[in-house]
Amino acid sequence: ATPVTITYGMWDDRQLPAYQACADAFQIANPGIAIKITQSGWSDYWNTVTTGFANGNGFDVITDHLAYYQDLVNAGQILDLTPYIVAAKVNLNQYQTGLADLWAKNGKRFGLPKDFDTIAISYNSAATTKDHITAAELKVIRWNPTNGGTWERILKQATIDKNGNNALSPKFDKNNVVTYGLNAPDKTTDWGQTDWSTLAVSNGFQFLNKNPWGNHYNFDSPALAQTLAWYRKGIAGGWILDPRNVGNLGTPALMEANKIVFSTNGSWEINGLVSAKVPVKFAPLPIGPQGRHTMFNGLADSVNAATKNPAEAAKWALYLGSPACQDIVAAHAVVFPAIKEATLKA
Repeated sequence: ATPVTITYGMWDDRQLPAYQACADAFQIANPGIAIKITQSGWSDYWNTVTTGFANGNGFDVITDHLAYYQDLVNAGQILDLTPYIVAAKVNLNQYQTGLADLWAKNGKRFGLPKDFDTIAISYNSAATTKDHITAAELKVIRWNPTNGGTWERILKQATIDKNGNNALSPKFDKNNVVTYGLNAPDKTTDWGQTDWSTLAVSNGFQFLNKNPWGNHYNFDSPALAQTLAWYRKGIAGGWILDPRNVGNLGTPALMEANKIVFSTNGSWEINGLVSAKVPVKFAPLPIGPQGRHTMFNGLADSVNAATKNPAEAAKWALYLGSPACQDIVAAHAVVFPAIKEATLKA
């Protein structure tokens, strides 16, 4: 008999080998189902998904993202996987705390977590050694919006002008900076995932009135205004890189060019950072007035509500969220798998 073909869409080319390996293993265990994977860049991918779902020709299973998930649920375009999850007796407690809850709404479940991301500080350890900044002090950085805490002091210590003065020196020339302490905040994002969000939430800011299904954004919060004012102070003071001066250079290139010492980056950027031509190490985020916080996102796989093969599509989606596949993903070391035990293997 001819196998049923399930089409699967994804956007990250770095993860393609891992999920092709999952598909190969799945097909051996399920000879009646063939998996066809299509990978394309982020923008092209979502154009294909939304157009395909609208005209009835979409992928059977998609790599889903929380930024798009609510619209797909509201439009009735993805399948409630609860009956399949219950029948397969999936243990929802195997995932990192909170991940499975992100994919449930109104008693229905639209995906099983496959991975998660987090934010940390990356830094050029050759530069910090030269600047007499120790790994021990970087583990317990503190920040507040009033005087910046030890984070501001460290960033100033790492910032060097053309005459070799750091930003703690009264001789520092903020108009002729050679090396900045901190990378610029991302000027293209309105949620500050890899920069200001971590400090703002540590200062008491909450994005929504209800997380994750709120209906009001708190962008008028004083806690957010204080955080953004601190970034503005750092840019004006010459110890945070101005977003207008970044160009198209990413963090690794900026570190290699000795333009920055510190940056806050997502876990999906690790491979590029450790491949840089300078020694890059990692440190926990600063501890703010209300603790240490990171934006937390996790992908899942959702099934097209219009698929002609819902049982087979759901079987593939559940396999992607299983230990069998996530152990394969862990071995490829490109993302943190969502299952706790698989995370430890990554």
